[in-house]
Amino acid sequence: MFKNFLVETKFIKANSKLIPRYTCGIYAIKNNLNGRMYIGSSTNIRARYEAHYRSLHNGKGINKKLQQDFDEIGCENFNFIIVEECADNISTIKYLESKYIHEYGYYNCCEVDGRKIYCYDR
Repeated sequence: MFKNFLVETKFIKANSKLIPRYTCGIYAIKNNLNGRMYIGSSTNIRARYEAHYRSLHNGKGINKKLQQDFDEIGCENFNFIIVEECADNISTIKYLESKYIHEYGYYNCCEVDGRKIYCYDR
């Protein structure tokens, strides 16, 4: 899958502290039962981890397919991955996010008229 990811950890509250503050780059939330992933980007991945964790546990995740699987199988079956760190540059971040969504972003994809489109939760 990812060749040189920097951090992969169980998606539990305490593990957000393993991510240095203000780490900028691309991350994934991975369903360990089927390998499907949600890909995202942030200039502060640690804060984004905590926001995803809170919203998914409160049943208010911004991605409906991810929330549904999270509710059905529980957080113990998900990992959080820092896929790639990058400079805090919007062009670089968007380019890398698009690249990884295209390759791995099952939860980011929607189908419209039988064609995949990529849904950015922004």
